[in-house]
Amino acid sequence: MKISWTIIAIALGLSTTVVAGGCKTSECCDKQANKCRTAKDANQAYCSAEKAKCYVEAGLKDPFGG
Repeated sequence: MKISWTIIAIALGLSTTVVAGGCKTSECCDKQANKCRTAKDANQAYCSAEKAKCYVEAGLKDPFGG
């Protein structure tokens, strides 16, 4: 049985706004992260992790300098 990450996020009470949606630029990742952070019941740690994931998937430098 395949469980989607959205269902897991809902079960954990995390924001379900997807950040890593095929972005290729830092501006795109930042825009998606800002949408996540301003969503109702946003989880800031989750949004930051998704932003970092977006940067990695886009082949960009770590947004947090790590």
